[in-house]
This record gives sequence, C-alpha cells and structure tokens, in this order.
Amino acid sequence: MFRILCILGDWVDPVNRLNQTTVLRLEAGLRVWEKGGYDVMLLTSGISLPPHKQTIPIATLMREWMLAAGVPGHKIVAEIRSRDTFENIEFSTAILVEKGLTPGNSTLCLLSHWQHVCRADITAKSYGWRTDNLPLRYSIGCKGLVIGSFMVIVHLFDPRGKGVIPRWNRAQRTF
Repeated sequence: MFRILCILGDWVDPVNRLNQTTVLRLEAGLRVWEKGGYDVMLLTSGISLPPHKQTIPIATLMREWMLAAGVPGHKIVAEIRSRDTFENIEFSTAILVEKGLTPGNSTLCLLSHWQHVCRADITAKSYGWRTDNLPLRYSIGCKGLVIGSFMVIVHLFDPRGKGVIPRWNRAQRTF
C-alpha cells in the first residue's frame, strides 16, 4: 500500500509569493514528511487569482519551497491546474492514477486547515480514496469559518463539484 502526503495550497500574497497560511501548511507537511512513512508528496493548487496577483501556480511555488527544504524532487508531484478543492482532488487523482498510484493501492493523507480537510475528504472518498488525514487547527477568521462551513455542506450534497455553486465559484477564479 502506497502512502501519499497531500498538502493542499491556499493563496498567494503578494504577487506570486506563498501566503502565511500556505507556508504554515508546508512547514507542518515537512515535519510529517521527515518522520517518514510516505512514498510521495502531492502538492495541489493552481492559479485562482487575476494576473496582477498571480501568474505562477501555487503548487509550483510550494514545490520550490519543498525542494529548498531538502525534499527530493523525484518524490514530489505537483498538481498545478486546480481552482478549488473539488479540482484539487479530481486533477490530483488523474495525475496519481497515471503514475500507477490508485485508490486501490494507495492511501491519501490530506493536510490542510481542518475545514479544508473535511471538504477534500468528502471529495476524495467520492473518487474511492482511503484517507488518513492531518487536519490543522488555526484561525481563519469569522468570514472564513462561515464560508468554510457552507462549503462543507456543498461538498456533502455535491461531492465532485459539478453543481451550480462550484461551477459559479470556479468561473470567478478563471483568468
């Protein structure tokens, strides 16, 4: 059984620089990776901000961070097209399956804020993944908590993100 450590990205702030939350996730992921037990590190997040704020996929910046921290490049898989949590899992699944890492022979360990992990877990299970998650607890503010809670409900009713709300959200993030 292969074990995949999946670190979900957040945002860039300012232009093409990882925000503090993404760095927090990377630091936590690096600590977990260094303890061993994972075959592959999956970094997932694309471009979801306008060109005056973002021209480099978040997963590319995350990969550079992990390489600088000493993670071997051949152990890192970067999914760079996703605009939301639904696509994080959908596009990552396609990449992993192409590499022979399937829901049938692998476990996906999702690492992010606990609400983000809840959403990603719902979607991952809809693709057949076994999950063993590492939810992080840190403040995301009242607005983030409300939106995150709403999106957990959306994921429960639309686990693959094909409905109106996810499509509208992605349209706002397409540049």
